[in-house]
Amino acid sequence: MGFDGLYVRIGITTGYCHVGNFGSSSRLNYTIIGREANRAARLEQAAGNDEILISQATYDYICHDYQCKYAVSYKLKGFDDVIRAWQVLDPDADKDESSKWVDHTLPGFNLHLNFKDMKNYDYQEIRNRLNFALERIEKEESDQMSGR
Repeated sequence: MGFDGLYVRIGITTGYCHVGNFGSSSRLNYTIIGREANRAARLEQAAGNDEILISQATYDYICHDYQCKYAVSYKLKGFDDVIRAWQVLDPDADKDESSKWVDHTLPGFNLHLNFKDMKNYDYQEIRNRLNFALERIEKEESDQMSGR
């Protein structure tokens, strides 16, 4: 039939815009305007089929929760500065690859390890802190078992 399929391209940035009804009483549209809306539209245009491109500001905000890879720096139409773009990766695509972070929360417990930001000279300090925490957990558990 000559139809290649349906594809989605998404561009996302973080910032302030104006959202709401704009126009006159005879013609009113709900829309979004502003620099960041334009930047997101340009990122969308630069994205490939089934690709999500995000700005540096958005990457800084979500990089601990989502796997991203640096795509490229773009000189986008209407912007003087070069925009660093990141591609959001499909979380189901590489199930065998180990994650770059560990995040787990329980009442009284919060563990957040971001392996991307760790430096090799910090590993021993991290190990020491984790061992100290394990010793405290074992002591608390022992104290509760003995009724202290």
